[in-house]
Amino acid sequence: MTVWRAPDGRVVASPDGDLPAGLAEGPALPLAPPTHRHYKGGLYALLFADAIRSDDKSPVVVYQHDGDGRVWVRPAGMWGERLPGGEPRFAALA
Repeated sequence: MTVWRAPDGRVVASPDGDLPAGLAEGPALPLAPPTHRHYKGGLYALLFADAIRSDDKSPVVVYQHDGDGRVWVRPAGMWGERLPGGEPRFAALA
């Protein structure tokens, strides 16, 4: 899911990550400095490591892509998991 900030201040969620109709392209929120590298190479800023889903109270992580500013939500267990080869999905930047 991607979260976008509308020009009028509303927060709009998009389950498929596509830009919702009527919103201009641009970052969802001001860019935060990157803190992690995804195993595919992208840089991301960890915004909230202890967020909670409202429907089932499961822990989620909220993070932002360094390039386009999109804000993403992922189950906390997936954020910290290691891939089959032992590589972390997200590695902290030194």
